[in-house]
Amino acid sequence: MREGALDPAGWRVWRSRAEMAEFVDKGEWANRTTWQEAVIKAETDPDGVAIWFDDNTHLSYREGVDKAILLASSLTRLGMRQGDVVSANLPNWGEMAIINLACCALGLVINPIIPIYRDGEVAFILKDAGTRLLFTPGKMPRFDYGAMATRLAAKSPSLEWVVTVRPGEGDNAALSYEELVEGGKPEQFEAADVDPSHIKLLLYTSGTTGVPKGVLHSHNTLQRSAANSAEARGVGEGDITLMASPVTHVTGYSSLEQAFSSPIKTALMSRWDKVAAIEFIERTQATLTVGATPFLKELVDEVEARGIGLPSLRQFACGGAEVPPQLIARAHDAFENCRCFRVYGSTEVPLVTQGFLDTEHTRLAAETDGKIHNYDVRLVDSEGRDVPDGEEGEILVRGPSMFLATPIGKKPSKQLTRTDFFIQAILRGREKPTVFSSAAG
Repeated sequence: MREGALDPAGWRVWRSRAEMAEFVDKGEWANRTTWQEAVIKAETDPDGVAIWFDDNTHLSYREGVDKAILLASSLTRLGMRQGDVVSANLPNWGEMAIINLACCALGLVINPIIPIYRDGEVAFILKDAGTRLLFTPGKMPRFDYGAMATRLAAKSPSLEWVVTVRPGEGDNAALSYEELVEGGKPEQFEAADVDPSHIKLLLYTSGTTGVPKGVLHSHNTLQRSAANSAEARGVGEGDITLMASPVTHVTGYSSLEQAFSSPIKTALMSRWDKVAAIEFIERTQATLTVGATPFLKELVDEVEARGIGLPSLRQFACGGAEVPPQLIARAHDAFENCRCFRVYGSTEVPLVTQGFLDTEHTRLAAETDGKIHNYDVRLVDSEGRDVPDGEEGEILVRGPSMFLATPIGKKPSKQLTRTDFFIQAILRGREKPTVFSSAAG
């Protein structure tokens, strides 16, 4: 295993300094933090909208940065320091965007936790991640998150602070998000000196084949993932992404990042609803979306029923579950200007494939996961031999937007070159990928 640099969070990333420097030299990594990008936007376009919300509000670049400064100054007073882990099991609320920016500014490691998780899953993550501070909802109609946080605090040795976001009726929150923002002192704020290659995101897999595994990403790897999509699909200035996936999932979280670190803006839905989605698309003139198969099916159903074409929508990248070819065909008939296509990726390697967008490849858009862009990929059998197209195999992937490591406590982690799942080799029609043979890369 190659020895990498020890990150402030305490994990040793498997990539060597030389390899990371090469990504910068080749222009694969922009080598700027999300906070640096956000500050530039706040200075050059202060009133520009970064994120629209489906409650008819929005967040400008300046407002996002200003609120993040207030929150960050309060987090500093609580004793939070670069490398500390901050967990958040919040829905798609605007507070999550501010929390993410504040963590970026201070060099904290943000750990989003899917809000449908309950005591067992959350307790495991808090302990495994070494969380020092948890942002959690209060009492909600279907679940009392505050009560769960109280139960888990006694079982989480590293957890020092529980901050309630939007306390519910009868909540006895000792500390609230609103108090931290309102009590922030911008004159005391000082951004940390953060290496863009250092860990910024700790996101756990679903644990389909075992216990969930923590996946580590840096500013550079996440921004490279967004750049891959921009290059492959020709998106950028003027584009707006409709996002209904949870911001605690890699897909939804990426929309918070891109709103402040790329030309693409975000239209964030609090939850998926096909009727609300159409109204939101029409109000914001959203041009792009990434979503699971049920999102596409329900949107197509509603568009067909209404006889409208949603002309602003140009691309629907669909994945996360099997996508029937006939659904892609229906979508192309239903939408006025939208190309719909399948994509494939994971938390470890966001969007390995980018679909087929041109009309000449309509069949491939429906039947394959599209072209591989800026990744090296192999599909192998149990002996590590390449399998023929159309046969099942284990997927091996590497590239500049690949995750950095998986944490095992605070010890150096084992380098992973194979993900923990099998996929059907349905990349027929893909451009032949570059093959790598060295386990060390």
